Amino acid sequence: MWDFGGNFNQVIWRFGSNLRFQNNWSTEARFDYVPLIVSNFVLRGGARMRLSPELIYTFKLESDIRKKFQVKGNFVHAHSSDETFRFSSGTIGLSLRPINALEFSLSSTYSSNNNNLQFVENVLVNDTRESIMARIKQRTLALSFRANYNLNPNLTLQYWAQPFNSNGTYTNFKMITNAEAMRFRDRFNTFESSQVDFDPDKDAYGFDYNHDDRADFSIKNPDFSLVQLRSNLVLRWEYTPGSELFLVWSQNFSERGNPDGSVFENLRQELFGSQLSNTYLIKLTYRFL
Repeated sequence: MWDFGGNFNQVIWRFGSNLRFQNNWSTEARFDYVPLIVSNFVLRGGARMRLSPELIYTFKLESDIRKKFQVKGNFVHAHSSDETFRFSSGTIGLSLRPINALEFSLSSTYSSNNNNLQFVENVLVNDTRESIMARIKQRTLALSFRANYNLNPNLTLQYWAQPFNSNGTYTNFKMITNAEAMRFRDRFNTFESSQVDFDPDKDAYGFDYNHDDRADFSIKNPDFSLVQLRSNLVLRWEYTPGSELFLVWSQNFSERGNPDGSVFENLRQELFGSQLSNTYLIKLTYRFL
């Protein structure tokens, strides 16, 4: 892969297999080796950034789609060759179709992301733009429920809901010094503990860049925890061929949780004790020709 400036950015070797068995179950397995990764985007407008080579493993399994009950799952794991990056994600889904016109589905996804070079912010130091990165520990949980009911070919009722929580904590702050260096440790300087001071009143970190016991710049605490619920109930009526009426009821909730807490506990505490916002929409389309 090259960019429009002619820079050679990425090489991917991919090996994969797809199998369908006699009982109509299917699997997919894939292995990716990425020996070269140079990103134009990691530093958010800063220099091009070399990333460590990656190995990615993907596995998917799906039961017979003709059956009334179906199960599917997939697992993805990626890590860098120097163990500076590790990501895992697993999804399992169930679907039930008691009659041809009615279908229910439920899925759950959990992911874990540990990265020693996660972008935090670009700052000005002595009138020079510098990129700050850190080690991130991120955990994400998403649950999705969907129901579709075809009352007749022209009238359908659909419902979808997704509770979601993602937590991220940052440590081991760094300043990029040579973004395209071949060796991982040569791409940055790590701030010593004496150079970093956290102000709980301002919820911000101060950084002593030149070791004079004074903060040269500060950044807002990047730790986060987003707890969210989104849902939609949609009635669709095709009252004449090509023309449709939609009635929509949408519920939403978004709040901050505890970045150091469990994603399961954050969902339980925030969602079940919070008030949802309601939105009602009407959409009408008419086809003239």
